[in-house]
Amino acid sequence: MARRREGAIQDYDEAIRLDPQNAEAYCNRGRAYLEQGRHYDALDDLDESIRLNPEFAEAYNNRGLVYSGLQHNERAIEEYDEALRLDPDLVSGYKNRGKAFFSLGQYQRAIKDFGQAIRLDPQYTDAYNNRGLAIYNLGRPQRAI
Repeated sequence: MARRREGAIQDYDEAIRLDPQNAEAYCNRGRAYLEQGRHYDALDDLDESIRLNPEFAEAYNNRGLVYSGLQHNERAIEEYDEALRLDPDLVSGYKNRGKAFFSLGQYQRAIKDFGQAIRLDPQYTDAYNNRGLAIYNLGRPQRAI
């Protein structure tokens, strides 16, 4: 898997070298960096992707994933909000925002987002699973971390 990501990153590097205005290549390389745990490299690329194309919903969604990975869930939610403003049918945006709400103990909001992901894609098993977890945790006392 790591070897494939490296190969993908090399191709994104080449795409960017050939076309430095390629917002999609920056977004994709940022996602690959995220999957390697290179959060700050991912942020740099996603920031550049958004600078090049401020209407690119997937770049905001991926930037939200980076902030979630850094445990900055409030900032992640802002990114998912923008992604969903730009693309109200972005199923992964609802699931990802639901996960951020879940992490903050905001189970009602998480349930609503997972429900929207399910409405958009009734076969999205991850959304059902996450909604079930949120329903299960709803009303349970919060434990100190």
